[in-house]
Amino acid sequence: MGLRLVEHTKKEEGVTINPAIFREYDIRGIWGKDLTEEVIEKTGRAFAFYLRNTLQKEKIKISIGRDVRLSSITLFHALSRGLLKSGIDVVDIGVCPTPLQYFSLFHLPVDGGVMITGSHNPPEFNGMKLSVGKETIYGEKIQNIKRIIEQGNFINGEGTIGAYEIIPAYREYLKKDFAQLGGIKVVVDAGKWYRRPCCASSDERPRL
Repeated sequence: MGLRLVEHTKKEEGVTINPAIFREYDIRGIWGKDLTEEVIEKTGRAFAFYLRNTLQKEKIKISIGRDVRLSSITLFHALSRGLLKSGIDVVDIGVCPTPLQYFSLFHLPVDGGVMITGSHNPPEFNGMKLSVGKETIYGEKIQNIKRIIEQGNFINGEGTIGAYEIIPAYREYLKKDFAQLGGIKVVVDAGKWYRRPCCASSDERPRL
């Protein structure tokens, strides 16, 4: 992708980053070492630049979900600062599994999203999966985010932030989509505890 400067850009001093955090399918590293608040804020600014150049839209809104790692809320605030300073509107969908962040791309009027997650890695790790439109970016597109940070060319603007409870919306979707499966008994293994709210409670779920 050939990156070009858009209007309202300002060159800022770059930040030292470990290039190894920019992987094939995500951005990931050790929190407090590879991933600092400064690195994450700059990543937010770079992603804003990338979104504006890719989508060619003046107003852009994205959803952000996060896992339950202790560092995820700090990472969320740092990322949001970078996006808001660049004029990107943020929808905080809170703590959720990665598939629900992807669900938000189809359920909400957003132009992309970020899932903050360390995935299967040890607790000192964290990271982000980035989406433009309804698809995650990978490969050379993630490397472009790194290049934008290194160049320090960012968009200036003033975004807004709001919140949306994605889990109740997902539960309603499940109830409607699987209501016809009457008479079928299923067992749901929620795995990690924070996934349990994604399953309808006993008084709400359809009789399967």
